[in-house]
Amino acid sequence: MIRNSLPKVSIIIVNHNGLEHLKACLDSVLKTEYPNFEIIFIDNKSTDNSVKFVEKSYPSIKIIRNNENLGFGAAANLGITSSSGKYIAFLNEDVEVDRNWLTPLVECMESNRNIAVCEGKMLHFFNRKFFDSANGAGRFIDKFGNVFVRGGEEIDQGQYNKSVKTFYALTLFRRTIFQEVGLFDTKFFLYYEETDLCWRIRLKSFEIVYVPSSIIYHKGPKKGKTSSNRSYHFTRNKLMMLIKNYSLKSLICVFPILLFDLVLGFAVFFIGGDFNRVLNIIKAPFWVVINFKKIWIDHQRIQLSRITPDKEIQSIMIKYNGVLKLLLRKIAS
Repeated sequence: MIRNSLPKVSIIIVNHNGLEHLKACLDSVLKTEYPNFEIIFIDNKSTDNSVKFVEKSYPSIKIIRNNENLGFGAAANLGITSSSGKYIAFLNEDVEVDRNWLTPLVECMESNRNIAVCEGKMLHFFNRKFFDSANGAGRFIDKFGNVFVRGGEEIDQGQYNKSVKTFYALTLFRRTIFQEVGLFDTKFFLYYEETDLCWRIRLKSFEIVYVPSSIIYHKGPKKGKTSSNRSYHFTRNKLMMLIKNYSLKSLICVFPILLFDLVLGFAVFFIGGDFNRVLNIIKAPFWVVINFKKIWIDHQRIQLSRITPDKEIQSIMIKYNGVLKLLLRKIAS
């Protein structure tokens, strides 16, 4: 097959101290059975010799070194502006890709110009019969910004082998969509940045699709290794995303449940003695208040250019998946 017979894909891998994962990840990506791609490795000031390893072992890979940890969004934006592909793929450093992961995604995009983003089936790296808990078989949110992973932790028995529309995804983007809606919002730093971007994409009436014939294996964080500020970033960024992308009318409607979730989450963690999470839940809304002017400017810009009404956006959302539901589920189990 002639290398340039299919559109070029720029594969962007953002890394921060992921040395232990890089060989499995990069070896698998380089074995991708797609004839036209480049790899851009972006390092967020790792201290584990990640860059030296890639320089020595994979001289064909383009490396961008950041002098500080910019977070995923800012690093991904550097990759976008440094890339040349018609399509742009994002991979975590802790994944291994199937040899045929990329072709079905490109074929999906090529089949319909209105599809802006697509993502494949994500399975556990260590137990490949099971769906990954972070990505699974398509990702969604409820009306209040709470995330839901379809198929998470389930055994893959072919129950999600049909392509469907999802609310958000991250793997493959059409380059021109960034000209339509802008790049990742760097204020997010960690978590929800792709959800926010995909919401903006949906507001422009583009589609996001799950493609089950594309398979990726994900390790995910080790138990006890998740960020101590995870609850802070999750809460803060969820609030920021909702303010940016909802109309004022919708914001007023969802506010009571948002407040309820915050208070209930505070109470659950306080009773459980998890005072770090309690502090984070307090800090998050304060950050939003302090930075509200910047967030509201984004809101006004997005609302002025939107095409799709909130009612249509909400039609792809799931039912309430907030703190109360999770608490009841835990009690029942």
